[in-house]
Order: sequence, then C-alpha cells, then structure tokens
Amino acid sequence: MTDRLKGHALRFLIPEFLEAMNDIGRYGFEKYGDDSFQARRSEGDTSRGPLGRCQSQAIADHARGHFNQYLNYVAHDHFHTDKHQLAAVAFNAMMEFYFAGLNATRTRLPDKAAVAVLPSATDLDAVAAEQRAAAAK
Repeated sequence: MTDRLKGHALRFLIPEFLEAMNDIGRYGFEKYGDDSFQARRSEGDTSRGPLGRCQSQAIADHARGHFNQYLNYVAHDHFHTDKHQLAAVAFNAMMEFYFAGLNATRTRLPDKAAVAVLPSATDLDAVAAEQRAAAAK
C-alpha cells in the first residue's frame, strides 16, 4: 500500500493505519455479512435501517469503547493489537460519516433521538477495570 500512496493525494495518511482500518472492515464483513457496513455501502444504502448498531449513539458508544480499551492497554479482541483498537475507533467514525451523509458534503441535521450522554471518568474507569480483568482471564 505504501507505494500506491507515494505522490498521491492521500500522502498525509499513514498507510499502516489505513491497512488496519481495512482489516477492521474485512472483519466486520465476515462477522455481519449482508448486514455489514461494507455490504450496505456497496449497495449505496445510506439508511441507518432497523439495526440499532447503525444509529449515531451506538456508533459513538462502540468507538468510545475501543478508545477506552486502547487507553487501558487492552488489545483488540480479534486482532490482539493496539493499532487495531485505534483503527476500530476510526472505522466507526467513518461509518458515522457515511450514514450521516457527510460524504455528500451536506451538513448533518440534528437528530433529537441522538443526544450524546458522555459517561463520567469514574464510569469509564470502572468499565476499564472490568475489561482488563476480562482480558487477563
């Protein structure tokens, strides 16, 4: 991938990170099949549909969970690396970018149902402790 990016408009991105994001996408496709982000994107389906995991808050929670695990030295559960935890954060952000229609250069409309409620640091510390304990098993 590095050679393909030389002199290209994407030269400001890190090829290894993009490869890790691609790994996350491939894993999602293998895990969810026809309900995966990739399958829906290939069909041009930008609707969030009935799947709860495609809603803004669920995507944000999932990304936050991966970032929290990274901050607490918990490797990705499938790839067993830190870089894949960060790639999963970015992949979730990319999914939100797609479902929000931002690739069509429009401004996102407020979603009254998607009010972000951020957990407290104490809540995150408790979750992180549980994740470390589970990973240690």
